[in-house]
Amino acid sequence: MLSQLAQEAGAIEGAPLAIAGFVGLSALTWKLVDFLRMLVSLPGSKSGVVTQALAWVGAIAAVWLYGESQVGDTVTISGISLETMDAPTKMLVGLALGSIASVAVDFKQALDGKDDASKPPLLK
Repeated sequence: MLSQLAQEAGAIEGAPLAIAGFVGLSALTWKLVDFLRMLVSLPGSKSGVVTQALAWVGAIAAVWLYGESQVGDTVTISGISLETMDAPTKMLVGLALGSIASVAVDFKQALDGKDDASKPPLLK
């Protein structure tokens, strides 16, 4: 059934981009809810709050820097290169990218039962 859905999605023009946008916005929503939960439970979760905020700021900075570089025209989203994106679009792409990275870390931590890849908290 999944292969059938994938074939049908591939037949629709722009489907891979729509799926990527859905994933990015879903991750952003998920991490925003997590961020608000952590804010409510401060000060016990201050490391998580700072870590998520830094992930978003870092991803926005990376998108901005990449867009301003000489290779900024090599990444396009919906036919718009990072080089020519306006500020709100770069911010949204950065927020989505930072959220996807955070979700990936959440999955890695959930699968790593031994916690071999653990890192010390950013703040104590």
